[in-house]
Amino acid sequence: MAALALRGLAARKLRTFLTSLAILLGVALMAGTYVLTDTINSSFDDIFKTANEGVDVSITPKEAFTTDDAAEVGTFPESTLATVTSTAGVLKASGSVDSEGAIFGPDGKRIGNENAPTFVQAAVPKPFDPLRYSQGAPPAENSQVAIDKASADRAKVDLGGKIKVSGEAAAKEFTVSGIATLGEV
Repeated sequence: MAALALRGLAARKLRTFLTSLAILLGVALMAGTYVLTDTINSSFDDIFKTANEGVDVSITPKEAFTTDDAAEVGTFPESTLATVTSTAGVLKASGSVDSEGAIFGPDGKRIGNENAPTFVQAAVPKPFDPLRYSQGAPPAENSQVAIDKASADRAKVDLGGKIKVSGEAAAKEFTVSGIATLGEV
């Protein structure tokens, strides 16, 4: 029986070669897909690990219903921070406001990729601030903003430059007080 199968394969060399090639390419494609997926997942894990350094507990609101937009998360009243701060055992606490938004360079053009969301976040104090400032410092006034290095390079904006940022509200002009990175990103 094995001799008959081998004789059939030898008689149809092109079919045997093409079938073997199809199997090889299929296995390579699946292996490549798994490698790419694991690399992306590892990158996001590193980003979230870096972003949450110095945070022991994070309090997030419970969603009343789920949506396709993961960025739509409920909020707390400002008094919740006072309640958390006064809780026994809490040494430091900080509130945070973050949202999807847009950043516009000095030329008025949107900075960033149209396919990826742009996240904007209110400045938070140390040890909760995961940013590392390569230039300048964190925002000290409501008219200031820090921007990531890649966006600053794309927009050709330096410290003291003006950019517009929008979140839930309309775009507003800010002065760049710091250029930062999130870990190695």
